[in-house]
Amino acid sequence: MPDSLAVQHDAGNNDARPLEAGGGNLADLVRSAAERSGDRPALLFRDQALTWADIDQRVDQIARGLTASGLAPGDRVAIALPNVPDFAHSYFGVLRAGLAAVPVNPGYRAPELAHVLADSGAALLISSAEVAQEVATVRDALPALQRVHVPGGAAHAEALDQLIAAGRDGVVAGGPGRDSLAVLLYTSGTEGRPKGAMLTHRALLSNLEQLDQIQPRVLGPTDVMLLALPLFHAYGLGPGLHAIAQHACTGVLLERFDPGDALEQVHRHHVSCVLGVPQMYLAWSLLDGVEEAFSSVRLAASGAAPLDVEAQRRFLDATRHHVFEGYGLTEAAPVVTSTLMSPVPKTGSIGRPIPGVEVKLIGPDGQPVEATDDEEDGSPGTDPGEIWVRGANLFSGYWPDGRDGPDAEGWWPTADLAYADEDGDLF
Repeated sequence: MPDSLAVQHDAGNNDARPLEAGGGNLADLVRSAAERSGDRPALLFRDQALTWADIDQRVDQIARGLTASGLAPGDRVAIALPNVPDFAHSYFGVLRAGLAAVPVNPGYRAPELAHVLADSGAALLISSAEVAQEVATVRDALPALQRVHVPGGAAHAEALDQLIAAGRDGVVAGGPGRDSLAVLLYTSGTEGRPKGAMLTHRALLSNLEQLDQIQPRVLGPTDVMLLALPLFHAYGLGPGLHAIAQHACTGVLLERFDPGDALEQVHRHHVSCVLGVPQMYLAWSLLDGVEEAFSSVRLAASGAAPLDVEAQRRFLDATRHHVFEGYGLTEAAPVVTSTLMSPVPKTGSIGRPIPGVEVKLIGPDGQPVEATDDEEDGSPGTDPGEIWVRGANLFSGYWPDGRDGPDAEGWWPTADLAYADEDGDLF
């Protein structure tokens, strides 16, 4: 065992397909998917089946409307919608117009909405009717907010179709380069009020490219993914919505998670890939019919919180499916490690860094933790240390000035603790 721990997966040995996007804008993923697989189902929602050609057309319409509205490149547009097709349309439309998206939890009430909208300086909001009503009560505190659009229209807001109609004869301004701000994702971190993590097109595309180098490949064009995780969250957005566009495969949208309904959707649509959180797998393990419903699933992954060992065993007994665990952060766009990288996934582990991502553990003295043979504390391999991360997927610091971002050598301290066993698997 080395004297210090610096874990990195060598991506050079993987024969990974290059990202098939036309340029440096995330919205190019949708255009590429439409060109390659226009008739393939892109999003399944309730009784709707939208193809990639349908999505691309709607994205263009929204992008033209935003361009015609007079917003300047880099202006922020907030999106506070649940997991519905209009989230995908609006999100990729914002990016295609050269603007920055600010996904917002649609469950926020007026004080939280006021903070995110004021701090980001959002010039336009696309939201549910409920959010529009909340925002109306704090509109005086939002001088930068010019308009609010709601799919279908509502009191205190204009219909989203009005935005589209305004740009019907216009053109799309054109997307920025890979180093331009794509998304502001608000995260509480170690401070009280949420702060905006600045994620460029490069960072988000890099994490997709990194995930695509895992062997065997995590996702392919014939996969059907359950999109139950909130799309306003980095986990649902990156490995979820971005990834299905990257591979031109299919996503099954769930507006809200109900264990029974979600299980029925998995069975009905022959879902092959499930991204979840521990509570989802625990709830499913208690339902009858879970084994049959998961018969089409080839990959089940969990993140955002540790998966309880007993819950994992219960799910394995019920379905004969192992749940692969991962670790990530909003600031890392978001995936850092996964047990998919371990030769044998270990219960309780978060695995090893994905290709192209480096991790090191730093002790209280600011130095990499040293290997130890003293296992009296029950932590084999190394003493615990703070997880530091380096990779092209890292954020550019916090809005608006890039504070507290990666250091001059590209390393960023996460404030999370881990230890590594003798094989290099992290816990």
